[in-house]
Amino acid sequence: MKLTNKVVIITGSSQGIGKTTARLMLEQGASVVLNGRNVQRLEASAMELSALGPVLAIPGDMSHWPDVQAMIQSTLDRFGRIDAIVCNAGIKFEDSFWRTSPETLQKIMDVNLLGQVFPIKAGLKALQKSRGSVILISSLAGLYGLAGASIYSASKMGLTAIQQGLSQELAHDGIHTGVMYVGFTENDPSSGILNGEGQLEAFPDRKLKRQAQAVVGQAIIHMILHRKKRKVMTGMGIAMDVMGRVAPGLLRMILAKQSRAVAASAREVRELDSSAVLV
Repeated sequence: MKLTNKVVIITGSSQGIGKTTARLMLEQGASVVLNGRNVQRLEASAMELSALGPVLAIPGDMSHWPDVQAMIQSTLDRFGRIDAIVCNAGIKFEDSFWRTSPETLQKIMDVNLLGQVFPIKAGLKALQKSRGSVILISSLAGLYGLAGASIYSASKMGLTAIQQGLSQELAHDGIHTGVMYVGFTENDPSSGILNGEGQLEAFPDRKLKRQAQAVVGQAIIHMILHRKKRKVMTGMGIAMDVMGRVAPGLLRMILAKQSRAVAASAREVRELDSSAVLV
């Protein structure tokens, strides 16, 4: 089974997993719509990938409804159909809840949750016509709430509920809905992680084996072709998934070290806040 002559939208695809997945799909004969907020990077990626097949680059913020509507309409104007949407746009985040501003909390929920739901809503009629697929890209943080990433976990856990609900509701329209929980994956040098103040920082230097982006991309394609509903990536992810369901106490013990580090960071913030008040 191949993606020959299929039209696929991949949000958040100017770099990283999204771009790699686009490359793999083009090599299988698909037409691909790229999306991202950084116009310069998006256009450069489109130029690079266009040698492999038909590519349309559409800049836009997937948490902004008019941008999403424009993307769907531009896709239909160019290709006349939509066979799949890979909802990959999102913000990576890590910081203590104490340090995280209300504005950052709102942004994470808007981008990571509504930014994945809006493309589905806007593309419903086209997906119904093609009996197409939707793949929501979640995270291991969507399997179990993590200290230092509680709001990020909430935004990713929300995708589970969306997939579970829509897989029942949209099945009557012939639309397949799946969710993938991505683990630690190779990062592009230009990518970063948001902190509680809403600023991008370099990724923490964790001594963990990272999964190749191409492995994730191939798994996404497999989910579309075989209409799979759920996929957990990496051995760590599978272990978390199993323990979270059958031995949550054991999982909490394993994650306790991270919890203590976040708690120590939070104490520093509280102490600084107290000092400022006293002054």
